[in-house]
Amino acid sequence: MSSIIVATDLSKKSVEIVKQASILAKDLGANLHLVHVIKEVAFSIFNNQNDFKEEVFSILKDLFPKIEDKFLHVEVGRVDEVVSNLAKKIEAKLVILGNCGEGDELKSPFVGRDTKALVRKLITPALIVKNIGSINVEKILIPTDFSEQSKWHIKAISLLFPKAKIILTHIYNLKNISNLNLYKIDSQKLNALKEDELKRVKTVADFFLKSLDSKVDLALEEGKLTASTISKIALKNGAKTVAIHTTEGISLFAFDLLLETDNNLLISAI
Repeated sequence: MSSIIVATDLSKKSVEIVKQASILAKDLGANLHLVHVIKEVAFSIFNNQNDFKEEVFSILKDLFPKIEDKFLHVEVGRVDEVVSNLAKKIEAKLVILGNCGEGDELKSPFVGRDTKALVRKLITPALIVKNIGSINVEKILIPTDFSEQSKWHIKAISLLFPKAKIILTHIYNLKNISNLNLYKIDSQKLNALKEDELKRVKTVADFFLKSLDSKVDLALEEGKLTASTISKIALKNGAKTVAIHTTEGISLFAFDLLLETDNNLLISAI
């Protein structure tokens, strides 16, 4: 049986995230593991550290009485190291993160330190919950550049969430062509160049879609690849979760999305 991990800071918001994660785990046929990490700085001030650790474990049990003890984990150390090591140990298919006790909003120092460090360290896909009301993966928006890495990512997300409707989006930019008016190229010629570029994008898109094993929708959008653009496309298509892949732990674009979007964000390292 597969496993999902939820990192919790024992806050009210994280309790709600665990409830939503329990529904998701049941739907995916996975065991749900909860982990709370006590940072070494806080842990060192207690004389009887074993008793304190047991006390925290009791709090975890009281908050989540329906979860078996063997799926509850209280560890001391760095969040990124503890969670990533547990994910490897139990071969988790997904790690779910929310707030982590450093502020009420995700624009807290946690985003800059622990979340970024954890996602960089994780091999397992990480779902960062921004929309506390629901872990909604019925529709997942995936930006794509039509690369082989993107193809791998789409297939992986389709396998991870087999019931989800996958919506791809590709953002193309015609600004470079528009800038040719600086060279006094007439508007008719510019429009023809734009039409040719759009035809090229559609041809590449059709070829890419045919190469996929799973059925997906595609939203082609003209503009610039920004967190704001992705958020607007997600809203337009009714997707509550945006899934992106990164080749270096967490890219600057992924971090921008993490800070700016209201969507839940699923980050996979390739």
